[in-house]
Amino acid sequence: MINMAHLYIDDFENELTLQYANTLFGFQNIHNEAQPIQGKSMYGGKISLKRFFDELILQSKTF
Repeated sequence: MINMAHLYIDDFENELTLQYANTLFGFQNIHNEAQPIQGKSMYGGKISLKRFFDELILQSKTF
């Protein structure tokens, strides 16, 4: 998730980054993870492993 947060900071309008960030982690969690990187907060986002793996399986079936 930290890699997605860095991508979000560098290019927050990239469609692919937004799609995967929203699908796998939820956009709000990526936004929250970017806050400590930027020095705006002490706490990052949270990962739902169930959501992550469920969406990862769905994404792998579409390719």
